[in-house]
Amino acid sequence: MDGVLCKTPELHYVALNKALEYNGYDHISFEEHNTIYNGLSTRQKLDKLNIKDANVFKRKQEETLREMTNQIMPDPRLRKVILSIKHAGIKVACVSNCIRETQQRALYLLGLLDLFDCTICNEDVTNPKPSPEMYNLCFARLEVKHYRSIIVEDSPIGLQAAKASKAKVIQVENPDDVTLPKIFGFNLPHLVIPMAGQGIRFQKAGYTIRKPFIDVKGACMIQAVHSNLDVPEENTTFVVLDEDYEKVSKLFPKACVVSVGASVTKGTAITVQSALDTIQDDCPIMVA
Repeated sequence: MDGVLCKTPELHYVALNKALEYNGYDHISFEEHNTIYNGLSTRQKLDKLNIKDANVFKRKQEETLREMTNQIMPDPRLRKVILSIKHAGIKVACVSNCIRETQQRALYLLGLLDLFDCTICNEDVTNPKPSPEMYNLCFARLEVKHYRSIIVEDSPIGLQAAKASKAKVIQVENPDDVTLPKIFGFNLPHLVIPMAGQGIRFQKAGYTIRKPFIDVKGACMIQAVHSNLDVPEENTTFVVLDEDYEKVSKLFPKACVVSVGASVTKGTAITVQSALDTIQDDCPIMVA
């Protein structure tokens, strides 16, 4: 969860130091947290610090929940990724070294809690990460084999546990790195959006603005189309009429915009063909 579904390593660093300082202990540096403590449970961190004070553990959990509530927001993009995996008939689990209250709260704040077939926390096992026990328990609960599983991890501690479980392991840098191409190992498709028509039906319905630029909940229709498909701007080609070239280029400065001229083509296939020179030969193409 931490570092994979939400950007929380720094959050845990802040919460731990607040708990240490509140109880009269020296704080740790951010470098120490990243290289020594990142990915460990709170109890493991305190063991390494040789701190047996139960008040520090209690305060750390309180500070973590407070920081999470202030910092974690719903992530619609990650929700799309997980829903896509589930729609493919694949079970999804969250295996985290934190306590259950923290795990459930974070998933709730992210808007992801309802998506998981199984959640495992450090309270479910005797030996949390870097031991593979949490992952082995997850395989058992979901009734899957390790060699039929993919684990997505970011921290050295998590990666150690994942590799020890003998499942396939995908290393990510942060939640932005959690994508379907990254997880399943295929090239990101190039999106072609042909929009070189006249939108006659909309004109007949009384719209005076061109169809791609009609407002849809505060954004142009073409922006709504693009955002729904979750393909980066730089992997997108718009095929437009001359009159729309400048406007689309401003809306999507990182995309490729190709004009077919002042008049419409004979059909969508010819319109899409106009975009092919902008796409690498070995790249899959998606047309919207």
